[in-house]
Amino acid sequence: MPTGSSYTRSGVANTVPPTTNAYYRNIDCYDNAALESWNHSLKVEAIPGERFVTREAAKARVFEYLEIYYNRKRPHSTLGYLSPEVFEAR
Repeated sequence: MPTGSSYTRSGVANTVPPTTNAYYRNIDCYDNAALESWNHSLKVEAIPGERFVTREAAKARVFEYLEIYYNRKRPHSTLGYLSPEVFEAR
Protein backbone atom coordinates (compact mmCIF):
# COMPACT_ATOMS: atom_id res chain seq x y z
CA MET A 1 0.00 0.00 0.00
CA PRO A 2 1.45 3.39 -0.95
CA THR A 3 2.09 5.89 1.82
CA GLY A 4 2.80 9.59 2.19
CA SER A 5 3.07 11.74 -0.90
CA SER A 6 2.88 8.73 -3.20
CA TYR A 7 -0.64 8.13 -1.88
CA THR A 8 -1.71 11.61 -2.95
CA ARG A 9 -0.48 10.95 -6.47
CA SER A 10 -2.49 7.75 -6.79
CA GLY A 11 -5.89 7.62 -8.40
CA VAL A 12 -7.55 8.22 -5.02
CA ALA A 13 -6.87 11.96 -5.11
CA ASN A 14 -8.75 12.24 -8.40
CA THR A 15 -11.80 10.30 -7.22
CA VAL A 16 -12.89 12.52 -4.34
CA PRO A 17 -15.05 15.62 -4.76
CA PRO A 18 -13.17 18.95 -4.85
CA THR A 19 -14.57 19.96 -1.45
CA THR A 20 -12.77 17.06 0.25
CA ASN A 21 -9.70 16.94 -1.99
CA ALA A 22 -7.69 18.98 0.53
CA TYR A 23 -7.52 15.86 2.69
CA TYR A 24 -5.37 14.12 0.10
CA ARG A 25 -3.01 16.94 -0.80
CA ASN A 26 0.52 17.29 0.50
CA ILE A 27 0.44 19.58 3.51
CA ASP A 28 2.84 20.92 6.05
CA CYS A 29 3.41 18.35 8.80
CA TYR A 30 3.06 21.08 11.44
CA ASP A 31 -0.59 21.72 10.52
CA ASN A 32 -1.60 19.03 13.02
CA ALA A 33 0.61 20.27 15.86
CA ALA A 34 -2.26 21.63 17.97
CA LEU A 35 -4.34 18.48 17.59
CA GLU A 36 -1.37 16.23 18.32
CA SER A 37 -0.65 18.26 21.46
CA TRP A 38 -4.26 17.91 22.59
CA ASN A 39 -4.27 14.17 21.91
CA HIS A 40 -1.12 13.82 24.01
CA SER A 41 -2.71 15.78 26.86
CA LEU A 42 -5.82 13.60 26.72
CA LYS A 43 -3.83 10.37 26.78
CA VAL A 44 -1.44 11.43 29.52
CA GLU A 45 -3.73 13.46 31.81
CA ALA A 46 -7.18 11.94 31.37
CA ILE A 47 -6.85 8.29 30.43
CA PRO A 48 -3.31 7.07 31.10
CA GLY A 49 -3.49 3.35 30.40
CA GLU A 50 -7.17 3.05 31.29
CA ARG A 51 -9.29 0.33 29.75
CA PHE A 52 -12.98 1.08 29.53
CA VAL A 53 -15.64 -1.59 29.76
CA THR A 54 -18.06 0.25 27.50
CA ARG A 55 -17.90 2.99 24.91
CA GLU A 56 -20.26 5.05 27.07
CA ALA A 57 -17.81 4.92 29.99
CA ALA A 58 -15.01 6.15 27.72
CA LYS A 59 -17.20 8.94 26.33
CA ALA A 60 -18.18 10.02 29.84
CA ARG A 61 -14.54 10.13 30.96
CA VAL A 62 -13.46 12.18 27.94
CA PHE A 63 -16.42 14.54 28.41
CA GLU A 64 -15.53 15.00 32.08
CA TYR A 65 -11.92 15.73 31.18
CA LEU A 66 -12.89 18.26 28.52
CA GLU A 67 -15.70 20.11 30.23
CA ILE A 68 -14.56 20.06 33.83
CA TYR A 69 -10.78 20.07 33.68
CA TYR A 70 -9.39 21.04 30.27
CA ASN A 71 -11.79 23.86 29.42
CA ARG A 72 -12.01 25.30 32.95
CA LYS A 73 -9.05 24.52 35.18
CA ARG A 74 -6.04 23.39 33.13
CA PRO A 75 -3.43 26.12 32.53
CA HIS A 76 -2.98 26.91 28.83
CA SER A 77 0.21 28.29 27.34
CA THR A 78 -1.73 30.53 24.95
CA LEU A 79 -3.38 32.20 27.96
CA GLY A 80 -0.10 32.92 29.72
CA TYR A 81 -0.33 29.64 31.65
CA LEU A 82 -3.58 30.68 33.29
CA SER A 83 -6.66 28.54 33.43
CA PRO A 84 -9.55 29.69 31.23
CA GLU A 85 -11.60 30.54 34.34
CA VAL A 86 -8.86 32.78 35.73
CA PHE A 87 -8.16 34.31 32.33
CA GLU A 88 -11.83 35.18 31.77
CA ALA A 89 -12.13 36.65 35.29
CA ARG A 90 -9.30 39.14 34.67
